[in-house]
Amino acid sequence: MTLMKLMLALYAQGGYVQIVDDKKMKINDYYDYVDAFIHHHDRFFAVLDAGGMGRKKQSVIVLNKHGEVVQEFEERGYGPGEIRSVVNISVVGDLLYFSEQESNLVHVKDLHLKHIRDFHVERGGFIAINNERLLGIWSARITARRTYMLTLYDPRSLKALKKAMPLDPADAPPFVGHHGGIARFGEGYIGVFSNDYRPIILDESFNVKKRFLKRAPRHVVAYKPWKKDRQNIVYKEFQDWFESWFLMINVFSTEGKVLIFYSYSGQFFVDVFDKSANLLDAKVNVGGMLYEDGDGVIWRVRKEEHDDNDFYFGRLIIAKD
Repeated sequence: MTLMKLMLALYAQGGYVQIVDDKKMKINDYYDYVDAFIHHHDRFFAVLDAGGMGRKKQSVIVLNKHGEVVQEFEERGYGPGEIRSVVNISVVGDLLYFSEQESNLVHVKDLHLKHIRDFHVERGGFIAINNERLLGIWSARITARRTYMLTLYDPRSLKALKKAMPLDPADAPPFVGHHGGIARFGEGYIGVFSNDYRPIILDESFNVKKRFLKRAPRHVVAYKPWKKDRQNIVYKEFQDWFESWFLMINVFSTEGKVLIFYSYSGQFFVDVFDKSANLLDAKVNVGGMLYEDGDGVIWRVRKEEHDDNDFYFGRLIIAKD
């Protein structure tokens, strides 16, 4: 085994976190990014983008457990069921939900990608939580000022049930709808949002109870507001700012542990806590994006830059006490 292969085999393997069964996506076309990913019934649904920076050209790829393509969907546009800027896939029962960033739509499809219906969210939906009882979608409300709401829907009828947890713009930067997540935690939930490392604990009705952490650990690089002209942004300056603090991406609650997932300086990390908020492992480099499926399994998707830009997916395992 070469030194490089040995390093890859040990990659993202820490005291509490390990990646196993890393498989290559056996796709023919070239893609720049994986925009969304989920596993269901021995199949993997991935939204891949071949458009490059700022030019979306998305396809939905269905893979079997060996990473082989079994179906592709490339109907792009603004028509019923057509995709354009999907940022998230979720599954409830045998239905897939594709949430769009730009067109304020959530597409509902069956497991064969047959279109069932579209429904509108208020502005740029991002599915934060899903189960047989609730579908929770972050969206922005534009009134006298912008606020962000977690709207809860019945996953079958798609009827809005209630709005919970409004976030004021003073507390949330404009990209909150695309970064942050919610997970089950005891009888309620735990949520993390883009610019704040300290997760919030909520009750079953999504009322805020308390902070999971009283203060952030010492290794955390706190959010720094953008202070330059918002009308004339220089991309390199914006990118440097964006990577200069811990950007919260998601939170997972599994095997008696809480994982805070974030990016920093262009890389992806998790911090591992027990449920009493004791830090067990810090800044574990997981090497790619993490996605949780309906069975609570966490998947890591990474791009191998030195291997023809191929994509790989594997399971994230958390050590038990």
